[in-house]
Amino acid sequence: MDGSAPADALKGAIVIIGAGAVGLGDIKATPLAIGVPGAEADAQVIEQVLLQNFLRRPDWAAGAELIYLILLGACLILGLPRFGAARSAIFTAIVFAAVFASSWYAFASLHLLFDPVYPSLVALCIYLTASLINQLQTESEKRRVRTCLLYTSRCFHGRDWGGQHAGDPMSAALASSTCRDRQGRALTAAASQICAPETEIGIIPSIKSDAVTA
Repeated sequence: MDGSAPADALKGAIVIIGAGAVGLGDIKATPLAIGVPGAEADAQVIEQVLLQNFLRRPDWAAGAELIYLILLGACLILGLPRFGAARSAIFTAIVFAAVFASSWYAFASLHLLFDPVYPSLVALCIYLTASLINQLQTESEKRRVRTCLLYTSRCFHGRDWGGQHAGDPMSAALASSTCRDRQGRALTAAASQICAPETEIGIIPSIKSDAVTA
């Protein structure tokens, strides 16, 4: 401005004049910095226009993010009860790392903008919710098995075999449809209503131990 710059240095160039003082209020916030002088921000915009180097968000980006969310959510909902929380967490972490790395590569090399944060947060909420439901179901199953074992233990500690299978109490218990305590109350019927068929295999060792110790 004072004429000290040679004219040849400015020939054919775009010159932007601005103030960089914070107090003047010409400070812009960008994704890379909190405070950038307005003249520098304008220079970056002009550079992108001249070089035709723009950051683009494809029309199919939203659909790709939705498909990513649906696939990951379905894998977590179906796989977590089968493979457990630990393996599902490792799988989710690997998928997150791959998606964020792909998004960064698309941003840095291809100048494409994707948003993996929102779908990943939703998938994380799905994982936490599915883990909670799986834990509640496991606790309910444990309570049901404990109740079944309680009824079975009462049945075999106070049983009346009626003279059948005296040498093999286990065979008598399996052959008899009811098991009565000393007061003559049938306990097996109540236990059979609580115990599901899949838990009977886990109950047999406990019944054997009760039959031996009795």
